Amino acid sequence: ATVSVLYCERVVGLHYLTITMLRNKLALVVPLLLLCPTTVISSEIGWVSQPVRPGEMLVVLGSDLNNSSCRFQLTSDISNVATDLVPSQPSPYSIKLKLPSTIPMSTYNLTVSNCGPTSSVDVNVPQVLWAQGDRGERASQFGWIRVFGNTLSLGASMFVGQSNEFYKMKTDLTKSLEEAMRRKDFKTVSLIAARLSEFQERDSSLSSQTLLRLTSGAGTFVLKSNTSGTESTWSNAFELEGKILPDRYLIDISNNGGSSWHAMNFFVSSEEPNRRYIDIVKLDTRKPVRVVVSDFGCSGSISCDSTPAVIAAVAKANQIALSGDLSEIFFPRGTYYLTTTDNGIPPLQPNVSMLGEGTDLVSIFFKEQQLRTQTQRFSNAPPSYVSFNGTGPNSVSDLTFYVTMFYNTVIKVDSAHSGFTLTRVRIRANAYHCMNGPFIKGRGDRIANYTWEQVGPVIQIHGSDFNIVDNDIYSSYNAIWTSGPGGRFGHISRNRIWSGGAAHWFDQMKQVIFEYNQMTGVSLMAMGNNIDTYGGGYAQNIFHAHNTFEQVWGNDREIMTTDNLGAYYSGKPTLVSGNTIRLPTKKWIGDGVELGGSVAVLDGPGTGQYRRITYYNRTEGVVKVNE
Repeated sequence: ATVSVLYCERVVGLHYLTITMLRNKLALVVPLLLLCPTTVISSEIGWVSQPVRPGEMLVVLGSDLNNSSCRFQLTSDISNVATDLVPSQPSPYSIKLKLPSTIPMSTYNLTVSNCGPTSSVDVNVPQVLWAQGDRGERASQFGWIRVFGNTLSLGASMFVGQSNEFYKMKTDLTKSLEEAMRRKDFKTVSLIAARLSEFQERDSSLSSQTLLRLTSGAGTFVLKSNTSGTESTWSNAFELEGKILPDRYLIDISNNGGSSWHAMNFFVSSEEPNRRYIDIVKLDTRKPVRVVVSDFGCSGSISCDSTPAVIAAVAKANQIALSGDLSEIFFPRGTYYLTTTDNGIPPLQPNVSMLGEGTDLVSIFFKEQQLRTQTQRFSNAPPSYVSFNGTGPNSVSDLTFYVTMFYNTVIKVDSAHSGFTLTRVRIRANAYHCMNGPFIKGRGDRIANYTWEQVGPVIQIHGSDFNIVDNDIYSSYNAIWTSGPGGRFGHISRNRIWSGGAAHWFDQMKQVIFEYNQMTGVSLMAMGNNIDTYGGGYAQNIFHAHNTFEQVWGNDREIMTTDNLGAYYSGKPTLVSGNTIRLPTKKWIGDGVELGGSVAVLDGPGTGQYRRITYYNRTEGVVKVNE
């Protein structure tokens, strides 16, 4: 999250460059401009570390902080009593202040005085990085809104760290409870359980103070955080329950029961650098018209080719959708072989869904394809076996796809598409099925005339507002892949992924929840997963949490990496005025600068601050950043 305004009067040299992941939860990967300003006028606070608890160390960045005349005071919003803090390890641009263990856990105000004009900053206030709903960029009336950032909740269990006395006491009591239960010492169990209940009450009271305020012409609504285990300092969920009218709402958040509110304000793009709102939309309750595949011929029997029936069913469903209704292609239990078409399933029009009777009951096999030559990536295999026309929405659920030879992609969602859902689908994309050798009796020539990297990803996501939840995906190469402009406002959760390459390749991904996925490498070349900008642009706002990676021994042996390509400049600006920065034109490395990239301050009183690039002119050396 950004902090106080970038400021500088004179500039010193570059000290270091870092791109950081925040406790492996929130990732920001952007091309960088690196500036190093220094201003020394009077003691000022530019940035503080948070969240911070009683008994922990508060790190402060700013200017002239080693002035021995300075007085540092901390005031809790609960007690409203100022406490003097003793500084340690002072330097001109940073200082450490230990919080007393006796003060309450709350939001605070830190002031520095007696060494120039008084400077102050709020501590433990919520910093919102972005918000999204059950419909991605939007939320439905009966859906949810999740807010991501830092210090969203002050509950003691929201933090991880062994330095906090409260956390240690709770952990020790939990261990003692387990030991007493093993001994069947029920009297001790009862005493410890009562003590733990006190801790839980304190936790709950702090957590329940996280509130979301939605404001529009339709009214003002205040929602409590969902305390079912999804809340944390990084993420909080809020259920809408149909109580809020459809409209565009400004978002404010409070982590102290509404005593103070803080506006959501996040960078979406250079065209929209300061978003404050979320749209709540009406739920579409229309019942889709069902089109049953078996009504058009083959009933899912292994003795017949299902291609004509599937093509006819898709044509009928598309016709219904184009007339303005919702339609649903239904596959009754059975095995469907698409053996007489090179094109897979015909593209679905918006408002067409594909539904099977059950993941274990419906199997769809696509026609096997080889590369035509070993030197060209060219095949009768279609660009994708499942695709969509127009802007969506579309969904695929409750069935299994089998690909048993070369493929480019199984499912592709283009950049103009919005509202794709994939749920309870099993995909077995094995480009090397039965590759025992040439001329095996009954199998024909099973030698692959293609390499591992010539095989495509199973799922390509380039659109917005997508949900990939509760699926089982096997891939010979990469499983979930995106490239410019990248998938936006997505939710990828509770999937079982078996990858021959990378489980995820998030080139230029933006505003995506990736959580509770289990990923296993299944080839000697199973490789690293990434958030990257190989295709240019920028990636931002990835909530990457509660995931499991295993068996990644091949290729680069990276479980997770953040890779960045693009131009950059490091060094001194020639001028800073407002939100305009002028840079030497001959010291760039690489070509151009990406809109959406960042300007980062790496030294001096502004250290740690960054802004996003909204305009640049390489010829003039002019860069503009968001407010």
